[in-house]
Amino acid sequence: IITCFDHGQPKPLSTQFKLRINVKDLNDMKPEFDSINTPRKLRINEALKPSDFIYQFKAIDGDYLNTEFNQTAYRIISTFAINLFGQFEQDVTNILFNLNETNGILSLGSNTELDYAKWREYLIEIEAYDKERSDLSSQHNLTIYIEPSKDKKPVFESIHSRKERSAT
Repeated sequence: IITCFDHGQPKPLSTQFKLRINVKDLNDMKPEFDSINTPRKLRINEALKPSDFIYQFKAIDGDYLNTEFNQTAYRIISTFAINLFGQFEQDVTNILFNLNETNGILSLGSNTELDYAKWREYLIEIEAYDKERSDLSSQHNLTIYIEPSKDKKPVFESIHSRKERSAT
């Protein structure tokens, strides 16, 4: 409310006017991962089945709620496999893991079977970005450790090697 006064004598006169100001939001905030609650490391069992849920990421965009400026999308930037000797293997992005662009759910790929004997861990870089401006983004690094399952029976490499030894 704006009030105007004059300097009248003996009694000043005044008038009031109501002014409403609407501030329009700019799309200037990038989505941010919660640094306290978003894990940097996860452990999953190698018995996980294709398409099984692993984790749901959540990034918050500071722009005004429920507008086109507040919509966050997710993607995997890179995924590196580390073998049992601790050596990095090639980038296996979008082969082993799926990340739902809309809800941030990370799951095992639809054709993926984990093998503790080959791969002990994966390094994944996740990005949350503004759907209207992909340059407004933040990244999060996640290490997934594979734990061996106890449901795999030992397998003979070759039956022929035993027969050859007993024949001589």
